[in-house]
Amino acid sequence: MNSYSIALLSLESEKSAKAKLYLDRSRKKLIRIKNKDHYLPEIQIDYPETNIYTNTSHITIKGNAKDDTYITHLNIGRDTIPIDVSIKKIEFQRKYPIKQGKNLISITAQDIAGYTNMTNLLINVDKISPVISLDEPVIYNILNEKMILLNIFSSDDSG
Repeated sequence: MNSYSIALLSLESEKSAKAKLYLDRSRKKLIRIKNKDHYLPEIQIDYPETNIYTNTSHITIKGNAKDDTYITHLNIGRDTIPIDVSIKKIEFQRKYPIKQGKNLISITAQDIAGYTNMTNLLINVDKISPVISLDEPVIYNILNEKMILLNIFSSDDSG
């Protein structure tokens, strides 16, 4: 075992903030020396699907980020998910504010080597009801039967 491997074993059992800092530094150095980082971090969104419509002011985003080495940073939009010490896979669930119209939310993960991956969620918020209008009814008398013609129009800015 080389000195970085020995240091990793020792630091992994220590729970102090300083040990976590040195654990991440040792992991990063060992990954660079052994050229172990081959892939970008993967981000999986379990909920919600992208391009959905809602009438709420918040959406709960659930998923995970994982890497062949270690995840060190995770952001959902403007929010940073705290990661005390790098981890191979992190589950997340965050209530995120959304506003009327289209909301593009970026989820970004960074691994210990500094490689970054990003995925986007499109959430459409529609809190305004459609507009419905009715023209005055027109009454027809056809073969001694009364028929009423109604013209109904509806429109919705959201589609």
